[in-house]
Amino acid sequence: MGALRAIGRALLRQPRWLAWALPGLWLAGIWSLSTRTLDLDLPHRWWTAWLGNGLHAFEFGVLAILSLPLLRRRGDWVDWRGPGPRCLALGCIACGLVDEWWQSGVAGRSASLWDLLTDSVGILVSMAMAFLLTDPALPARRLHRAILIGIALCALAAAVATAWDSFWEQGWWPLPRRQN
Repeated sequence: MGALRAIGRALLRQPRWLAWALPGLWLAGIWSLSTRTLDLDLPHRWWTAWLGNGLHAFEFGVLAILSLPLLRRRGDWVDWRGPGPRCLALGCIACGLVDEWWQSGVAGRSASLWDLLTDSVGILVSMAMAFLLTDPALPARRLHRAILIGIALCALAAAVATAWDSFWEQGWWPLPRRQN
């Protein structure tokens, strides 16, 4: 728990310009991956698809964590009061929506609202963990339990996306697909 708090403090001590740069670079990396047809030459099994879908939670959870220093501060930590954290979460989810839309026009990729669900769960779980870390009196057992629940929620969201893709081959996407 001490290491996680130390990482949070380091992120919050960075200069404001860097607070914009890190999430911007991370998002550029996500979008760079989204423009490519990924063929890792792995056997097509349910667990490889599940792991691939699970990466959505990780990618966008890290985006949310890297974006937290953009929020107003209260002492040494993020100020969780007011609309800032909700706007940050919605902004990260909007990035996931744009990412899925972009993939709808990339050969070999598909857009899926189920993937967006996995992105969103990763964002919300990461922000919840960061919120819990602001409580110095938080028992380690409670944080460990919350982390396990968060991982289970991310795994469940990835399983829903994987199951949908297994049965219907194309992710559920109600918006017009992007044209090349």
